Amino acid sequence: MKKTVKLLLLLLCAAMLAGCLLACGAGKPAEETGDANTETGATEPPETGSISASALSDYRIIYPSEMDYAKLKTAMNDLIKAVDARFGVCLDIRDDFVREGTIYSIAEHEILLGTTNREESQTVCAGLAKANDYEIRLFGEKLVIAGITEEAVSSGIRALIETWSAAGATAEVFFDRSQNVRFTDRYELSDLTVDGTSISEFTVVYENNSAGKKLAEQVAAAVRSRCGYPLPIQSDLKALPAGKCIFIGKTTAPAPSDLTLQNPEEQYYAAIRGGNLYLYGRTVPMVYQATEEMLTSIQNATEENRALALSGGAVTATDSSLVAMSFNILCDKRTDARDAAVIDTIRRNNPDTFGVQEATPSWMTLLKNTFGDEYGVVGEGRNGGNSGEYSAVFYRKSRFNLIASGTQWLSDTPTVKGSKMAGAAYPRVFTYAVLECKDTGRRFIHVNTHTDHVPDATVDGNAVRLKQVQVITEFLKRNYPDLPTIISGDLNDQKTAPSIRHLLNAGYDHCADIALSSDPTPTFKSTVIDYLLYSHNDFFLYEYKVDTAVYTDGLNGRTASDHNAIIVRYEIP
Repeated sequence: MKKTVKLLLLLLCAAMLAGCLLACGAGKPAEETGDANTETGATEPPETGSISASALSDYRIIYPSEMDYAKLKTAMNDLIKAVDARFGVCLDIRDDFVREGTIYSIAEHEILLGTTNREESQTVCAGLAKANDYEIRLFGEKLVIAGITEEAVSSGIRALIETWSAAGATAEVFFDRSQNVRFTDRYELSDLTVDGTSISEFTVVYENNSAGKKLAEQVAAAVRSRCGYPLPIQSDLKALPAGKCIFIGKTTAPAPSDLTLQNPEEQYYAAIRGGNLYLYGRTVPMVYQATEEMLTSIQNATEENRALALSGGAVTATDSSLVAMSFNILCDKRTDARDAAVIDTIRRNNPDTFGVQEATPSWMTLLKNTFGDEYGVVGEGRNGGNSGEYSAVFYRKSRFNLIASGTQWLSDTPTVKGSKMAGAAYPRVFTYAVLECKDTGRRFIHVNTHTDHVPDATVDGNAVRLKQVQVITEFLKRNYPDLPTIISGDLNDQKTAPSIRHLLNAGYDHCADIALSSDPTPTFKSTVIDYLLYSHNDFFLYEYKVDTAVYTDGLNGRTASDHNAIIVRYEIP
């Protein structure tokens, strides 16, 4: 079931992305996906029956300031272009801010988009409840294109534009009352209920971190997909809503006293108490497990049984996650204090695999002597054998079988020891380890590297590093095209550089972009040049963090190295 729900999460993310595309004019017209029921609108004032083309110059477009302008922008621009092309009028756009006696006063002639603060918008939107539903109605002198989401409003705009190409449409009439329409989309379920209450009455409140936000978005997307209700989402930094809530993570809301965890590292609860729903865990994997249980319940609901079924108390779950680490340990300035700090950094983060950069032979001796009982290690120095810096890969022997390994050079002759790329300051290597998980039999490859810093100002360092990472991707494509892959390393480039763009375009995701919990802390001085990259869709990433611990004994409050170690907790589905 876990693998199925992880796939569901990916599909939900894709559905959310598709919704954004819909808001930008992509996809089929809304009428093709539901029932378009024409209504005459009996409650609106009868002052006018149409808006003529000649009156359009008096109108302006008003959109709600609280909506996502970026999602509406394309649709609004399409409306402006269509009006200009058909009627020769360029409409003005502004949000619904009001200051009487100024140009921000409420005007008599407006085209209102979505849930603006205008009474006409509020009246029409009051009749809409679900995400994709919209209504186009002539309301007195104003045209209302109502919808409670940006996507619905964009669909209404496109529907309006399409009326001008319909049979019988004339260039003299912008909109006629006979064109009033309400669109109601179809959903798999009419509702979902929590302890007898419609889920439409709930707000999703998440612990204020990136993991909580992403999980809240996934819950809201699942509800929206199945029954159409667009649940509001907010962090617990805001004042808690007065109504019903779905709490995700350790929020500021007091947890019910009977919901306690005896083993926080391996327990969560997904429970309904006092009409609210709590998805709680002390670690990111456990909060994820609790959310996963709810997502499974949403997926399993039927029209005959729309009630969400949750376990209700503490649940013990297996944390099968793995930890990867990348750490440039700084080749020189070795002292007893630095040695101890580097060892402590590795011990504290307890990685299952880790790649080190700038590991001289003396550093390798220390690491092997310290970790040799727990970890196997593969790699060789960049000059060949035990000469020069290593970009070694360490792996936990209790969890993995080593299937294959090797070291190659980042040059035009990768198998020639000590070779270097033209323009590079030093020979550079990548080391790889093909590992098999002993408990699941799943295999993956961990590649570790350190691209060149190219201090020579006459050399294009970007071009050198691009060629170096191309050596790695060509090797992987040729030898391990279908194997889940982790690439760790000090890549000496920021994310916008050609080398990193190449890796992203080659199918590798920057862990900071896709992990549920993500830390934006720099890894070297004020920037990020150290990476853990994961092959696309092959892993599920819980959290990415940067270790910034400082040490007092012998280091006077400095970190273990000039680079901060980066750590990722993940699973192989």
